[in-house]
Amino acid sequence: MGKGIVYDQLTRMIDTVPVWDMQGNKLHEIKLPEKIMPISSKRVGLAESGLYYKGAGSIYQCHFVNESEKELKLLSKTGIIYEQYKVCYPKLVGRHGIFDFPHQAVFSDMEGGCGRKEKNLLKMQKKFELSAIEEIVNVIPIGINEHNIYVYRLKNIKSELSDVIKLIEYILSNNFNTAWDKNLWNDIYGYQYVRDVADWFISDKLCHKLGTVYALLHSLYNDDIYQYTMLLKLVLGVHNCDKHFILYYSALIVYKYNPSLFSGMDNDVEEVTPQLYAELLRLLFSGKACCHLENEKKWEWVRAHYITRISRYVKVFERRLLSYLF
Repeated sequence: MGKGIVYDQLTRMIDTVPVWDMQGNKLHEIKLPEKIMPISSKRVGLAESGLYYKGAGSIYQCHFVNESEKELKLLSKTGIIYEQYKVCYPKLVGRHGIFDFPHQAVFSDMEGGCGRKEKNLLKMQKKFELSAIEEIVNVIPIGINEHNIYVYRLKNIKSELSDVIKLIEYILSNNFNTAWDKNLWNDIYGYQYVRDVADWFISDKLCHKLGTVYALLHSLYNDDIYQYTMLLKLVLGVHNCDKHFILYYSALIVYKYNPSLFSGMDNDVEEVTPQLYAELLRLLFSGKACCHLENEKKWEWVRAHYITRISRYVKVFERRLLSYLF
């Protein structure tokens, strides 16, 4: 055999999580009750026992800011108004641990850690029956303000794409919601269960229900357009792979399960028009984006920003709609 990497060397197991400052100095370290393997691009580690340790550090690659500093390397512009730049501290890239700066500008969670917002996991786990978590077995304080490691076991399930319908029915019937721009599909386990319910909240408002279904369809479209079209067929009996109609089909799905919520609409949801699309956009943007999940008041201005862009979105949609009529 050649001198390639031996299989066992690829399984990196650790039982301590270092805490770093932005200069690369180790502030302290957290001792874990068992060894875990860090999961790439996540702030989660998997133990041989089968338990997951969320908030137990990440392998640092980048974070997101609205103002860049000279120590930071600019990787790209995001196009997202509330977290404009993807950046990194070059000397920290590849290190594992928790870092004393936020991963995103809109949340207080330290890079690799679980902060104030994640405390909602404990409350929602008791309420949200389709949580992918079977049991939260431990909460480990780490010595950083309002930060903990959450130790849990996932459910053992068998599922198929049609099970997404059960999830949709459940969240719409029980008023569970999340942010309209969340990568929700990436958080769905076994087509029916949600891995992280900390980003969910309860509301019976149409704007929030529309935003939640939109988050599901939009993120599924970006991840797997084939499964997206199959899901539309299963739920609505239609085939369409044009991304400009994701919002419209989101509205139709909400309408299917909560028709009474549309009684105050100015436009008939079953008749697709540019006027309806503009009304749906106003509803969507009046709901919650990811930036509103922890500090809604601070990021209220983001709603106004998106609403000012409605007319340009409608013009694009109108052109797409005309292409189907001729």
